[in-house]
Amino acid sequence: MNPITNIRVGDVLTRPKALIVTHVGVAVAPNLVLQNTPEKGEHLTTVQEFSAGKPVILHRTGANPATVVARAQAVISNPQKYDLIQNNCEHTVTKVIQGIAQSSQLAVFVMVALVGGVLLLASKKS
Repeated sequence: MNPITNIRVGDVLTRPKALIVTHVGVAVAPNLVLQNTPEKGEHLTTVQEFSAGKPVILHRTGANPATVVARAQAVISNPQKYDLIQNNCEHTVTKVIQGIAQSSQLAVFVMVALVGGVLLLASKKS
């Protein structure tokens, strides 16, 4: 695996996790990533540990580095446990980058589940 170089504060790192799910973290220094995992909750780790031996993709966000560091410090000063619904890795990253915790993967999953449920109910009424 080729190491990622030229990481900037505020860059988002992604790697495959399971099936179509990805794991995300945010760079808070050249080799320091804030992530949220079921095992450790919100915590700092190295890029190598973040990768877990899988390929990592770097996404430039253009976020203000000072804002990213300040928000990351607030998270680390009071780290929260991982919660798939209310505080997953995407929630942590968007909280640091955008100031609002949200999870697009979770939103897509919920929409697919709702549409599937509606279709299932409709098929049973026919």
